[in-house]
Amino acid sequence: MWDRGYPIRDQNGKCVRVAGIAQDITKRVHAESLQVAKEAAEAAHRAKSVILEMALDAVVTVDISGLITAWNARAETMFGWSRSEAIGRPLHEAIIPPSYRSAHLEGIANFRATGQGPVFNKLIEVFALRRNGEEFPVELSITPVKSDNEYSFTAFIRDISQRKQAEVQLQTAKDAAEAANRAKSEFLANMSHEIRTPMTAILGYADMLLAPAQSSSDRLDCIHTIRRESEHLLSVLNDILDLSKIEAGMLQVERISCRPAQIVNEAVSSCGSVPSKKGIKLSVTFAGQIPDVIQTDPTRFRQILLNLIGNAIKFTSTGEFRSSLASIMNVLAPNRASGSSDRQRHRHDSPAGFRTLSALRTG
Repeated sequence: MWDRGYPIRDQNGKCVRVAGIAQDITKRVHAESLQVAKEAAEAAHRAKSVILEMALDAVVTVDISGLITAWNARAETMFGWSRSEAIGRPLHEAIIPPSYRSAHLEGIANFRATGQGPVFNKLIEVFALRRNGEEFPVELSITPVKSDNEYSFTAFIRDISQRKQAEVQLQTAKDAAEAANRAKSEFLANMSHEIRTPMTAILGYADMLLAPAQSSSDRLDCIHTIRRESEHLLSVLNDILDLSKIEAGMLQVERISCRPAQIVNEAVSSCGSVPSKKGIKLSVTFAGQIPDVIQTDPTRFRQILLNLIGNAIKFTSTGEFRSSLASIMNVLAPNRASGSSDRQRHRHDSPAGFRTLSALRTG
């Protein structure tokens, strides 16, 4: 109530009564309260709109029919549809890939019938569709909102393309690290064989030096072979020390001039007395015209030959072992001896630059 009054006094100035006007202002107060509430609601709505517009996630609202009713700025940049183009458009036509559309429509129909949905209030990962047809991974949460007995659905959508790419890169790096670790283990395991081969040759020729029937020239040959095998053993040890370079992918492969026939002969002779002790005949043949000089890594070439020859001797109990060297240009159809089994190892365009054929035949 609102009132206004004034006193009435007698001739001596004494207040004898009060006169005034009273007015009921209930409606006016109510109206003012409603106005305050309205202004507060509008301010809250404006704040909400600003928050949604500045959100890093796309915020999309659809009605119970699946038509878009709200579309923030992030949704415009993420999907390529302007707000005016998106409002009123079916959601499944705008941002849902064809492979997901039937499930989306079934979900809306199921909610109409049961009031429930399996994806509400959950964080899920799905694929979304840009206007240009590109599908991309998103993180999605959907919240149903009931107002005036009508439901609407607000979706918060985050583009996780970069995160998925980072995950792929991380997995690739992890796989590469595991592969490097396996390669390291295999390398260390193979080194035992690489070390054993020259050591066996050194011991074999040392035994031959002790034989009293050896001539001076034979002893000199044994000494040269021991020195050569020692140098090869040193190169193997250097490879082990260079393991860190292998892990870092920095191992350098040489490409220098060397004589293939010499390398083959040295590799065969380094086997020493092992074949004869097993009763195996060991020989070297050259098929066709062999280049006198080739460009390759002699250390790697020699290691390959030693591995092949060493394995052939190891797994051959009786018979003959022949190491054959041929130019790739001359090898069209390898000849096969009757009654013999062939084991051939080709090195075509290898990183080390090998262009040779090493054929191991055991009988």
